[in-house]
Parts: sequence; C-alpha cells; structure tokens
Amino acid sequence: LNTSHLDTLSQQLNTEQAAPWGEPLLPGDTVWMGVTDKMGYSVSFIQSIYHEFGSGVVIPDTGILWQNRGAAFSLEIGHPRCLAPRKYPFHTLNPAAAKLEDGRTLVYGSMGGDGQPQTQATLFTRYVQQQ
Repeated sequence: LNTSHLDTLSQQLNTEQAAPWGEPLLPGDTVWMGVTDKMGYSVSFIQSIYHEFGSGVVIPDTGILWQNRGAAFSLEIGHPRCLAPRKYPFHTLNPAAAKLEDGRTLVYGSMGGDGQPQTQATLFTRYVQQQ
C-alpha cells in the first residue's frame, strides 16, 4: 500500500477501454461471512458478482457493479439452460442459518459454485452430529 507504488499502478489504468473478458467460471468472485454478536444476533451473508467484475457494467454515479448471473444461460435453442421466459439463472447464493433445538444458532456457508449445497450439508451434518 505504498503511495508511490499505488500511483505508479494507477497510471497504468486505461479508463477508456475495459479489460478483455476472462474465461467463464473462473474462481475468485464470491465471499461468505458469518457473525454472531454478544446479544446472540446472527447474520449469514454471501456476496458474489458471478465472474470477475460481474457484468463489467457500473451504474453511473454510484460505483455499484452489476452482477452477471445471466451468463449461466445458453442461447442455443433446446439447451437445458436456454434463455426463455420464466426461467431463472442458476445461482449459488446460499447463506444458511439454523436454529438448533438447544437454542443455539448456527450460521454457515461456503464459496464454491455448484458444490455449495453439498458443502453446506456436510458442514451442518458434521456440526450437529458432533454436539
């Protein structure tokens, strides 16, 4: 975070052209966080823009970057994920919370795309069975 190093890097940015689009489904765009405060309030949170820099579109004057879940659709007619009315894009935004019988709250989650449901089932099962 050296100021002169950051200045040098910032001078290399091209604000007139976006970077080339990366390969689909590369890792690195999702984070899961969970917290419980001293009062017992809990939050399970997951953030993902789906693909590096999401759609690459920033809402003017806000700095808000649009996500890119629509990239999971296919434009091939007849494809199981073809773009069509009333179809929803595949997503893996699954922050989880469980209120256990003994009164405790468990917040859990995971990055990992298609593997999230299996990871969450494993986390929950292992935690509950060990208690």
